[in-house]
Amino acid sequence: MEKEKKDLSFILILLSTLIGIAVLFQWAIVNGLYVPVRNQAMWEKLLVKGIMFRFLYVILIAGLAFLFPYKKPDDESKKWFYTSLTLMTATILVVGFSELSNWYNLFVFPVIFVAYTLLIIKTMPYFFRRHVKSDESIFGLSNVESPFYFRFETANGPLTIHKPQQNIYIDGGP
Repeated sequence: MEKEKKDLSFILILLSTLIGIAVLFQWAIVNGLYVPVRNQAMWEKLLVKGIMFRFLYVILIAGLAFLFPYKKPDDESKKWFYTSLTLMTATILVVGFSELSNWYNLFVFPVIFVAYTLLIIKTMPYFFRRHVKSDESIFGLSNVESPFYFRFETANGPLTIHKPQQNIYIDGGP
């Protein structure tokens, strides 16, 4: 990863962790698992702006899932299944807590919270394809000889190991 991308990923990890903790505090306060004794005005603001925190969490986790490498999806037929499930859990997560059911608030909301986080990681590879732009983009693979390389004469012509420290060699070619 380039330095800028690493810096951005560290910032997104920090922000998503902080926003995730804020959402978990909302959950604890709504369910009565945590009762703030001091500075109640601050906690009230957290509850009033709850939808904004949950929306930010949804966006940050999606951005974070985009930045990290992933493997190519095995089965393209599951694309719309994962997409619809991810959108459904994201919507439920942003809408938040129920005034009618304490069981939903206590048990279902945490499952939705974790499910969204896992589903977005599973769904992102279906939509973002990383295309090879040059030989350099594959682990620094190129036909440029490094200061430390090996050249072997073979029956089919010379075999050059351009970057032996990376265990990369190009078989064939001039």
